[in-house]
Amino acid sequence: MEQLPSLTYYVYDEANRCALTYDLLESATPVNSNTAMVSHAGFVCPVLDQLAWGETAIFKPDGAGSTTLVGRVLWDGWMNLP
Repeated sequence: MEQLPSLTYYVYDEANRCALTYDLLESATPVNSNTAMVSHAGFVCPVLDQLAWGETAIFKPDGAGSTTLVGRVLWDGWMNLP
């Protein structure tokens, strides 16, 4: 686990918070691995502003600088995943 200041510092840059969050979501991940980013929603940003409290959005980067929403999981839904 690694704590990144770039996730928590967005609280102080509300004007750019959505764009900076998507920049992180669209960044390349190491091959054959997953990256989890934990932060707070509650701001105007496509997809993320629709999440319920405790809900997770799962994105898949395409390797070309974009990302696709592949699912959403409520806090109590993790045990039901395949």
